[in-house]
Amino acid sequence: MVTCKKTTKSFLIIKIMIFLLIIANATVILLPMEIYSAGSGSNGDVEMEVKAGFNGTARLGSYIPYRVLLVNKGMTVNGEVQIEVKIDSEHKSIISKPVSLPEGSVKEIVINAPVFTARRAVKIRFTEGNKIIKEMEYSFSKLIPPDMKTIGVLSSDNSAYSFLNGAMILQPIDSMYAEKIGLMRAAGVYSAASVATVEDAILDGAISKTESVLISLTDESLPEDIKVMRSFDILIISNYDTGTLSEQQLETLEKWVEEGGTLVLGTGANWNKVYNSLPQSLKKFSITNTVAIKALDELEKFTGASFDSNFSLNIISGHIGFDYENPEGKQSEGERLGDQSEEQLQKEQVEEQQTEMQENKEQTEEKQSEQQSEEVQILFSPDINEIIIGSGDLPLAVKYIHGYGRILFLTFDPGMEPVASWRGRQAFWENLLFHSSINSNNIYERGAGYYYSNYNSMYYRSLSEQVPEDRKPPFLFM
Repeated sequence: MVTCKKTTKSFLIIKIMIFLLIIANATVILLPMEIYSAGSGSNGDVEMEVKAGFNGTARLGSYIPYRVLLVNKGMTVNGEVQIEVKIDSEHKSIISKPVSLPEGSVKEIVINAPVFTARRAVKIRFTEGNKIIKEMEYSFSKLIPPDMKTIGVLSSDNSAYSFLNGAMILQPIDSMYAEKIGLMRAAGVYSAASVATVEDAILDGAISKTESVLISLTDESLPEDIKVMRSFDILIISNYDTGTLSEQQLETLEKWVEEGGTLVLGTGANWNKVYNSLPQSLKKFSITNTVAIKALDELEKFTGASFDSNFSLNIISGHIGFDYENPEGKQSEGERLGDQSEEQLQKEQVEEQQTEMQENKEQTEEKQSEQQSEEVQILFSPDINEIIIGSGDLPLAVKYIHGYGRILFLTFDPGMEPVASWRGRQAFWENLLFHSSINSNNIYERGAGYYYSNYNSMYYRSLSEQVPEDRKPPFLFM
């Protein structure tokens, strides 16, 4: 009996041990995700930093770059970066890009995605399968309303153009676009642009007075993606080596102008840095030489502001590339300046300076002050190649039509003296940019603070019909 009881007790102990072992194994099997997560990228193993837009600035209704920096301090992770895009108040989508993070690696992932609303922060995730490794919400430091003009600048000293931030640009509205806006308003889709009717026989219609925002660019931040480039209305390149730009950036620049963008090219003494590496189609002006001039009356007339001192201005000479009839009715091919010798040029400049000095003597300080305060009358800017400032013999600013866009070519560098510190520089730029394209990307509001452009509205409207807010959004893989 004793032996039997001991045997029965031993079997009972063995059964209990087997049961506990089964429970322990079951626990391990039931918790694989926790063990996997800890070994290949828990929240502590993967760090994520995000920079978006252009120094935290984005234009509503446009695509912007998200730069996501991932630092993996754990084991290898194969996952994807996700940007959640709010399409409207009821729908959303996710744009994602796969990424492999080896152990101890650091990678920057760039995803271009649209910003349709300022109502919410943007959710950004790094996932592995169905597991969220890291998640954060990104808030922009500045969101630009669609009715403001965006001006990008590429220069050796971008700060020289900082005064353009907030500049007011007058722009005529063509009749076809105005009619389109009218139809959109009737359908409940209205333009965000402010329109002011001007009683002016020359303008004969409506113009929009638009505030501008300046965005400083570098060779790294100039977009390669045309969708991102479309967020700019105007791009200024002056005293900048375009040879540092990639082939894709230059192709995008060319396409952007063709679609309706305005490219402002400053040249002067450093013209070859700006000009040599540009696509051939954007090089409308044939440069032959550089000269210095002291007669700046054409610039003064254009702005209504005189120069304080008797400075000389370095300009390039050459052929404008088209026949031009100046206001006096004399036709010019824009070639005389390039063909003249330096002696001839100097002789003409001396004569012009003497005439100017005589005229200045006859003017009083009071008249000069009145001249500075006079409002300059700006004519309508038609879709034709023309000289904006100067003449065929001495062009200072030339407008070229390129596709649906425009090139505003300056024969001098506006970021250098005497223009850089000139009190007429603000008026110069505002009057010059009046000649910018009116065919640039038009962004409109489609209710409840959500903005769309002509390029993306149809696609996302179709997508939003399929993706309600309370359901899992689809993925757009890049």
